[in-house]
Amino acid sequence: MTAPTVNTHPYSALMSAARDLLERASLVDISEQKSAEVIEAIEAVHDLLGEPSRERLLRRPFDAVQRERERGAEGRWFPTGFNPVYPQPVMRFEDDRVIANWRSSAFEEGPPNSVHGGISAFLIDVVAGVMIQALGIRAVTAQLDMKYRQRLPLDADIEIVARLSEVDGRKHWVDAEIIHDGVKAVTARGLFITIDV
Repeated sequence: MTAPTVNTHPYSALMSAARDLLERASLVDISEQKSAEVIEAIEAVHDLLGEPSRERLLRRPFDAVQRERERGAEGRWFPTGFNPVYPQPVMRFEDDRVIANWRSSAFEEGPPNSVHGGISAFLIDVVAGVMIQALGIRAVTAQLDMKYRQRLPLDADIEIVARLSEVDGRKHWVDAEIIHDGVKAVTARGLFITIDV
């Protein structure tokens, strides 16, 4: 099945509901009896979904993000919408950059009450990669240099910004930053190499 470029795919909604369920299950204190009832209900959902029909998660076509960007400033992009365990930043395209908004949660905790540094790296990589793809460039991450300047708290609104800064043949550099409360908490520079796909 080929995934559409629009962000209203029914699987995106299903993955969002699955993520909500995982988060709720992780944050409640319930009795053994209640836990058994919930497990029974989840098993019923398994039966309702049926057997897996593919080995991998759905993916949007490589050029889908470029088409979404061409829709204009009102276009929104959910790059990880088919994966319920990935962070779900909401992206928009503005001129020569991609801006993502995201709210950290208990899922992303590293140090106490702080976002794990690996999640920051993941978000930078995703947003920088979307920046590259939005320009119609088919490239993959070759190097990602991160500078952690300030901790990112949990349950906080965070902005991630990426822009293409330099091109040399097959090499493309993207500068990116994670901003919380007006302060650049993480800065990064990524090198992306074009590929034939």
